[in-house]
Amino acid sequence: MSKRILTDSVTAFPRKVLRRLLRPIHTVLDRLESQKDDLYRRSEGQGAHLEGLTGEHHALLARFESRVVQIESLSRSVAGINERLDDLEEKLSAFQALHWDHVALTRRLAAIEDVLAASGPEARRTIEEGAVRPLLPFPGLADSA
Repeated sequence: MSKRILTDSVTAFPRKVLRRLLRPIHTVLDRLESQKDDLYRRSEGQGAHLEGLTGEHHALLARFESRVVQIESLSRSVAGINERLDDLEEKLSAFQALHWDHVALTRRLAAIEDVLAASGPEARRTIEEGAVRPLLPFPGLADSA
């Protein structure tokens, strides 16, 4: 027993010294362990959050791509409308030119009617009887005389 008491007393002092020296290290290690666990929990939460963001980004990308397709389709429609508008403008200008030709022809005809009305009844009769030949022959009418 004396051997045991001696070994206990010899080993007891270094144990106490080591405990006192290692106690602050153990408290720091415990604190670091708790911080590590906290950081691990946070990283798991951040990972889930990032996965959610990735899903949202994929959804936004799909919506963006569908909008791009719609805009391209609309752009092609507008280009077609521009071409049709150019055709309509060309037709409208031709119609306006025809209208002004009609107006000019009507004015000339009115001037001729005024001249005929002023010339008297004998001139009208000779024109109606066909005794006066026009200065400009009409196409397709041959001289039957």
